[in-house]
Amino acid sequence: MATYTTVATFNRDVWSPKDVDVRFIQTAATMATAYIDAALNASYTVPFSTTYPPIIVTISDLLTKLITENLVFKGPSPKVRDIEEAGGDLNPIAMLRDIASGKISIPGLTRLTGTQSWVSTGDQMHIFDLDHPIAHEPDSDRLDDIDDDRVNYP
Repeated sequence: MATYTTVATFNRDVWSPKDVDVRFIQTAATMATAYIDAALNASYTVPFSTTYPPIIVTISDLLTKLITENLVFKGPSPKVRDIEEAGGDLNPIAMLRDIASGKISIPGLTRLTGTQSWVSTGDQMHIFDLDHPIAHEPDSDRLDDIDDDRVNYP
């Protein structure tokens, strides 16, 4: 899976290969990319093209660093809360929330339009009380009302 963080460059610039195994960094970069895509899915078309926006690369690098530190020093299951607390003033989770909410935008990219609202009846069961078709008879009074409404329609 492609990541927004270039793992080889990141490994060379942040930690020496002797200090942190590259597999930790690759895992962290994959997790960071998945989190970014999930956070911005409703606002932008993700994954981003091969030319990644600089803000996304920055957020990915920050997340990769924090997740790698968590993986190496605390164990295999980093929590978002731990990453957010470790982020300090330049918090990648807060930056993603601001982008997703529209508080800030990604230069050069268009946000998806629409409210993203939808209705699902997937877990609902509708039960209707229907008369037998033989009992379906038109109501002559109601038909007259409908006819009058059509005639009097402005």
